[in-house]
Amino acid sequence: MQENDQPPRVGKATNRAFEQDFFSKVTTVRTLANDGYVVSGNRAFVVWRVDIDHAEWGTINNTQVAIQEWKDGRIVREKFVYW
Repeated sequence: MQENDQPPRVGKATNRAFEQDFFSKVTTVRTLANDGYVVSGNRAFVVWRVDIDHAEWGTINNTQVAIQEWKDGRIVREKFVYW
């Protein structure tokens, strides 16, 4: 997984640990909505609208696109682009 131009996090265990830590510190969810997606071959583009409060990062209010590459029914690469 990769966030914008940050270095990617590699490996299932690394990514799971990051996600568990991140979501354990979400204090308020105002909006977490899927605004659509496009699938083309082994790629998917998923649009998320996010408005949350995080204990360490403060308020996160953005729209992001998850660009996913799939293989054998699993995501093998994912990049989040947001503004």
